[in-house]
This record gives sequence, C-alpha cells and structure tokens, in this order.
Amino acid sequence: MKRSSFIRPLSLIEWTLIACIIAILAILFMPSLSFGNQPRSKVSRVMSDQRTMATALEAYYVDHNAYPPYIREGGDYILGHHLTSPTNYLKEDMLDGFKFREYSNIFELVWAKFGSVIFIGILVIISVSVFLYIAKPDYWNFEKLLPNIIAPGIVILCLIIALFHNTDDNFIGYKQILPEWRGKYLGFRYYSDPNGWILISPGPDRDYDIDPVKYYDSSIAQPSFELLCIAGTYDPTNGTVSSGDVFRVKQ
Repeated sequence: MKRSSFIRPLSLIEWTLIACIIAILAILFMPSLSFGNQPRSKVSRVMSDQRTMATALEAYYVDHNAYPPYIREGGDYILGHHLTSPTNYLKEDMLDGFKFREYSNIFELVWAKFGSVIFIGILVIISVSVFLYIAKPDYWNFEKLLPNIIAPGIVILCLIIALFHNTDDNFIGYKQILPEWRGKYLGFRYYSDPNGWILISPGPDRDYDIDPVKYYDSSIAQPSFELLCIAGTYDPTNGTVSSGDVFRVKQ
C-alpha cells in the first residue's frame, strides 16, 4: 500500500522564497558598521565643517565689517541663518554631526524609520504561511501564497510606510536626530563679539562643557589657556568617547 505523506516537500521556488526572507532579516538585523557613526570620523567631519564655517564668517566680516551677531535661544547661543540669507556664504546651514545618527545607505534609513512595522509585517506573513503549511498543506504553494498572502501583506506594509513617511520630523536626509536634541538647535553653538567668534560642538559625549560667555574673550590670544585646559576641550588621548567639546575659534 502506498504510504501518503501529510507534508509534501517544498519546491525550488518555495525554498528560494524562504531563503530570500531569511537573507532580508539577516541584513536588517546586522549591527550598523557605518564609518560615519564612529567617533573619530565624526570628530574629523565636525572639524572640517567648522573650518568651512570659519571661512564663511571671515567672508561675512569682509562685506559687513562685523561678524554675525549671535542669537540667544532656549538657553543656547546660535548663529541663525546669517550665512545663508540673504547672501549665500554657505550653500546651507551647517548641522552638528554629534546631534545626529547617520545612515550610510537607504536600507539602514528605511529600517531606522520603519523597522518595527516591517518586522511585524514579515512576522505576520511568515506566521500565516506556517499555519497554512501545517493546517492546509495543499494550500502551500507559491501560486496561491503570492496573490493571497504575500502580495497583500507587502501592499499593506507599503501603505503604512507611505502614511507615516511625511509625518516623522526626526529625520533630515540620511540623518536621524538624537533624542536629546529633538526640538533643539541642530547647528554649532556660536558666540561672537566685535573682534572674534567661537564655534562649539558638544563632542562625542553629546554634552556641552564650554560656556562661551565665561571662557571666550577675543581681547586675549586665542585659543586661550582657559579654553584649552579649564573649560573642557575634547582630547582623543582620553578616549574616543570622552568628555569635552570640539571647538574652533578666531585666532
């Protein structure tokens, strides 16, 4: 008598589909090794951006015989849009890299925005497919799963992503604003007086240490002893994620 089997072997297409799902999940759950998120690379980028802003500040001084005034906002000292409007000394306002998490590609960005929705959707699709595989083995084939389970699931996921795409203001391009900086000024701390200026980034610890009113004085040689040794200057020899601010000052 011929022995019948409740569960039939999977076809090549079905094995391929399972392999693709596993591969997608593996890629999404891999820890981000993006070079742009490493403290050393961020320090270098922040220093480069501050040099660019320094050039723009000096160009502004040539045209106006004064440096842009600082603006007091929310307990901070900010530059505002003096370098981008009405004259474009910079193409766009510089953002402080230590106030963001950066993503190197679109896959990391999409996962950061919609990872929980994607994960739950894939989990539901897999769960329904496994249920059908056990309860109704005759239903388990690619020709039936694609139009009835997989395709509708993907459509629903895309609709949810499209619905929330324009409502999330925690992302700027490939950058995600860190929780402690949401709703706050995202550029460098800026302070000026008639003879000079200082640009400050909170550094890898993401916490400001330098009070420009207290430690900056353009009437003495800069960078001063107070800035370098007392105020809290970032020093990589103390560890890449150590305290201290990254700053550039008019010399």
